[in-house]
Amino acid sequence: MARECEDYLAQVGAQIRWPRARTYLLEELSHHLTDQRAALEEEGVSPEEAERRAVADMGDPAAVGRELNALHRPALSLAPAILALGIGLVGGALIPALVGASALRYWLGLALGVGLMALLRLSDLGGLIRRRRGWISLGMVLAFVLTVAGIQCSPRLPVGTSPLWPLYLCLFFPLLFALLLLRLRGMPGKLLCFLSLWMYALAIPALLVPNLTSALLLGGTMLLTATVATALGWFGGRRWVGLVSLWFPTVLLMSSFISALVSTSGRIQYFFHPEQDPAGYGWQILLMRDILWKGSEAAATEYLSIPLSQYPDISLLTLSARLGRPVMAAALGVILLFAMVCLWRMGKLRSTSGKLLALSLFLPLFFQAVAYWLYNAALFPFSSSLPLPFFSYGPTGMVVDFALLGLLLSVFRMDPLQRDGPRCQLQFSTPEIAKHLCSLAEPADEHS
Repeated sequence: MARECEDYLAQVGAQIRWPRARTYLLEELSHHLTDQRAALEEEGVSPEEAERRAVADMGDPAAVGRELNALHRPALSLAPAILALGIGLVGGALIPALVGASALRYWLGLALGVGLMALLRLSDLGGLIRRRRGWISLGMVLAFVLTVAGIQCSPRLPVGTSPLWPLYLCLFFPLLFALLLLRLRGMPGKLLCFLSLWMYALAIPALLVPNLTSALLLGGTMLLTATVATALGWFGGRRWVGLVSLWFPTVLLMSSFISALVSTSGRIQYFFHPEQDPAGYGWQILLMRDILWKGSEAAATEYLSIPLSQYPDISLLTLSARLGRPVMAAALGVILLFAMVCLWRMGKLRSTSGKLLALSLFLPLFFQAVAYWLYNAALFPFSSSLPLPFFSYGPTGMVVDFALLGLLLSVFRMDPLQRDGPRCQLQFSTPEIAKHLCSLAEPADEHS
């Protein structure tokens, strides 16, 4: 770029305090100056005069820089982090003492999780989209293959069929799916039925563990994210056509799955009638309901005397048996408060892409917490397996949940710089969709 333009950009940049914003904004101004100068030269203006006029049309550099600085400042949005840290500290005070978990493991997981959250908060998912758009699909396929390989190759535990660590990795799949949605902006909505295949595929690893709750969590998160994207006009064509295309195969699949589950498994039946369970596990549900629904002290005493009370996936129930039923009410209140804070902040995001990224990071945390609470309240027929975010057991779960929160905070922080990006212009017939999806793995022009 010529000297006069460089001087102008340097004067504008001197007024912008946020280094990340300075880099992006000066890059955009540089492209604008280049385009303006090229347009003037096409009209017959000499290169020197075109450069001078392009710079003059931009306005006073100090004033432009001050205005950009005022509009582009990192958003703090620390309320979710403060809530999560408070939840973690309360868990550290209660879980090891009352449930019998390892205090060292708990505090180690909390320290690592908070540190990773603080680090990821400084990341830039929007920059990843702008600079590495073409590799999103390839990254998704690679993550899926590695996770499945990890499940198949991991040694089986004495109790259960496989370790739970792959479930934690699966919590990042909705983010990868959201990145793919952003890559496909402008795609005809009628083709969403093909894109929904990715949703089903990304839920498969959770079924291989096996854990139905996590599979439903992943599928529900991706389905809602795609639904919001369609409702916001992210894809081409009529919105109702996109919604029908997205939901129709899902409804068919879920109808078939529920019918098969009801006919081959008595879990649903015995959940509503635990006294009829021939395997003898119904007494656990009855005991849980006596503790929480009836407030039976005898049931609480019996529960605390058996090894079941030491299971980490029912820590809330154990705390309720020791401290009283208000524990469950307080836990539900905190879950809803965290959800309201996050949803309120997501509603203030300027860009649609920022909203979709934030949704793909928030929903796994929220659904995970709701499933854990419902299972502890004896209101859910399937085990939660995943811990209560920021509160429950194990360094792995704590680190992954705080990592998701750190990425969510980074979306909030980088919102002033988030751009929705160009639309994907697709003109092909339905049989060519597979060819196009394969082409997404090819590197894209950084400035396209």
